[in-house]
Amino acid sequence: MSKKFLSTLDLPLIILLIISLATFFFKLGSAALESYDEAWYGSISQNILNSGEWINLHYNGEKFNDHPPLAIWFMALSQSIFGENEFGVRFTSAVLGTFCIGLMYLIGKALFSKKSGMYSAIFLLSSLWFVLRARSGNLDVPLLFFFLLTTYLLVKKQFHWVIASLAATIMVKTLVGCSLIPLVGFVLVVHRKELHLKKMLIGTILAFLIVFPWYVYQLNSDSSFFTRHFLVIGLRASTKQSFSTDSLRTILLYLQSGIGKWFKPAIISPFAAMLIAILNKKYREKLFLLLAWFFLIATPFFLSSQTTIWQLLPIYPPLFLLLGFTIWFIEERVIRNLIPKFPSYAFPVLILLIAVIQYKNVMKIVLLPTNTFSSEKDIGLKLKNLEGNISLKSWFVPAAIYYSQKDVFPISLSPTAFQDIKNLSKDQQKDLFVFENEEKHMIKELGLQEVYLNISYSIGADYK
Repeated sequence: MSKKFLSTLDLPLIILLIISLATFFFKLGSAALESYDEAWYGSISQNILNSGEWINLHYNGEKFNDHPPLAIWFMALSQSIFGENEFGVRFTSAVLGTFCIGLMYLIGKALFSKKSGMYSAIFLLSSLWFVLRARSGNLDVPLLFFFLLTTYLLVKKQFHWVIASLAATIMVKTLVGCSLIPLVGFVLVVHRKELHLKKMLIGTILAFLIVFPWYVYQLNSDSSFFTRHFLVIGLRASTKQSFSTDSLRTILLYLQSGIGKWFKPAIISPFAAMLIAILNKKYREKLFLLLAWFFLIATPFFLSSQTTIWQLLPIYPPLFLLLGFTIWFIEERVIRNLIPKFPSYAFPVLILLIAVIQYKNVMKIVLLPTNTFSSEKDIGLKLKNLEGNISLKSWFVPAAIYYSQKDVFPISLSPTAFQDIKNLSKDQQKDLFVFENEEKHMIKELGLQEVYLNISYSIGADYK
C-alpha cells in the first residue's frame, strides 16, 4: 500500500467509525423490543411490509400519521432485508448513529480543526442516552442524522443539497425538523451571491418532492390531520406546558443523566463560545452557526414542563460541537500562548481517559439486559399461535402487537377495564385475555380457561 494512499486516510475518522460500529451493533438483536417506542414503530413498519401500503401507515388497526414516515420507511426496508426481528427494527438507528459520529467529527474539523472534531465526536459517542437510542428502533437518531447532515452541507456550502436534507429532516419529525429553517434561511441570505440558480432550483424541486406529497395527501384524506399532527403531537397543545424553575431543574437533571461527566463543561460552553465570538472575529460566523443551532433547538425544550429525557437528544450535537471548540480554543489559543512548551497530547489524553471511563459505565448499562428472558415477547409469540380476539390488561401493548402480528384491544387504557373484560367474555366471539399474574384470579372468576402462564403474565381463553 503506497504512502500516498495512506496519507489520504483520515485515521481519527476511521477509528471513530470502527468504535461506533462495534458500540451500536454488538448484540444489537439480542434483547426483546421495548414497547415504547421501538415495538411501536417496529409494528408500524412491519405493517408496511405485510400490507404493501407505504403512504397510509397503520398501527393496531388504526391510521397512523402522528409523525411523517421517512424513518419508518427505513425500518421497513431494513426489516425486508434482515427479517422482521429486533435487529431489523434497530438497524436504521445503529447505522445512522454511526454516521452521526462521523458527521460530528467532520463538522468540527471543517469549522475549526481535526482535534476539535475529534473531541466533539468522542463526547457524543460516550453519552449514555445517545448510545441507548442508537441501539433502539426509534425516530430520534434518524432525526439527529439529518440535523447533522444539513449542518455539514451548510458548512461545506453545498446549499442546493441543504434544502433537500432539511426536507428529509422534516419528514422524520415535522416541527422539530422545521426548527432549522430560520438558520438555513439566514445562511442562504448571507451567502446569496454564492448560490447557483440552476442547482438551487434542482434542490428546491427535490425538497418539494420529499415533503409535499405526503402532507398534501394526509390533509386531503384526514380532516383531523392538521389539528392532531401539528397541534396535539407537534406543539403538544393538549397538555399544560407552563415553565417553572422546578421544570428547568428537572430538564438539567435529564441532560446530566444523558451526557454524564461532560455535563458541567458542556452547559458552560455556549456562554464561553459567545464570549470568544465577541472577542475574536475570526471564529464569529462559525460560532454563530453553532450557537443559533443550539438555541433554536434547545429553547422550546427548556421552556416546556413536558420535556422528557430522550427529547433532549437533538441538543447534544450543537452542544458538543461548542464544547469541542471551547476546549480546543483554550488549549491551542490560550494555554499554548502562555506555556509554549505545553505538551500537545495533554488534553487529548485527559479527554480520552474520561471518555473511556464513561464509555465503560455506559456499556455496562446498555448491555446488561441483552440475554434476559422477556415475558412480553414470550406472551406475544404465544398469542401469535392462538386463535381469538386479543384483549390486554397491561402496559406492553406495542410489544404484544409486534410479536403476535395481530391487533390488540388495550383494556388497561380504559377506566372501566374490568367491566370491559366481563362484557367481552359474554359475547359470541373467541376471546383471549392477557392478565398480569397478580390479577390472574380474574381468569377463574370469569370462567375462562387458562391456556398459558409465564413468570409475569397469564392468558385466559373464552372459546365459545
